[in-house]
Amino acid sequence: MESLIIFNNKEIIFLFFKVFLLIFSFLYFLFSLVAFQQTKVMIKTVEVEKSKILMFLSLFQLFLSIILFFGAFFL
Repeated sequence: MESLIIFNNKEIIFLFFKVFLLIFSFLYFLFSLVAFQQTKVMIKTVEVEKSKILMFLSLFQLFLSIILFFGAFFL
């Protein structure tokens, strides 16, 4: 009977959190990608003095989401 148990409780909890992290980090990546695209369109449409700062922050958020996704993937 003991040989039929494939996962113990710690592995099931770890697997649950890993799947949870992967799903939500991917959703955050999609959100940051859309925010980056909207920032590019906004800068083309509206002239703002600090457009470079906005573009930098949007790009920083995109790179942070990519790092977060790969960090969750290789956890």
